Amino acid sequence: MRKLFAFITALFLLLPAASTNAAQTWQQIHDHIATEMDGVYAIYQSGDAEGAKDAVNNIYYGIYEKDGLESAVRSSISSKSANLTEYQFYTLKKAIRSGAPQSEVEAEGAKLLDMVQTEVTQLETAGAQSGGWGMFLQAFLILLREGVEAILVLVGIIAYLGRAGHEKELS
Repeated sequence: MRKLFAFITALFLLLPAASTNAAQTWQQIHDHIATEMDGVYAIYQSGDAEGAKDAVNNIYYGIYEKDGLESAVRSSISSKSANLTEYQFYTLKKAIRSGAPQSEVEAEGAKLLDMVQTEVTQLETAGAQSGGWGMFLQAFLILLREGVEAILVLVGIIAYLGRAGHEKELS
């Protein structure tokens, strides 16, 4: 019992302290993406297609994926929806790479923002949690389930060795 108490105490001491700022809402993440998309349009309009493409990658990897929106969409809505949004990021980069007119790039960006807004609305309707603690809870539950499965496998191996008369291998 003391070991369990010590483990739980150590777990809470080693966890990073909770931020004083409230976790971002899904809508705030969408708004951040929209703000960054304005930057993409400005970069593309200046003639820097490579910079605009890099800015789109930064939005995908630095916001959509990093802030947990993609994983929340996959787990709470559907993988298909996340895949379609990911494909729209690709379509936007393809338009930039091909040197499409500014209006076409902005149309692809607007389509992407509409898709993200639809996902955000569905997540908020479903009550999916955003922010670090929501992600922590999901990850912790998966870890807990996997740990129980590992224990069951070990118990099965121990039971087999015991019944087969191989007790000396258990020590």
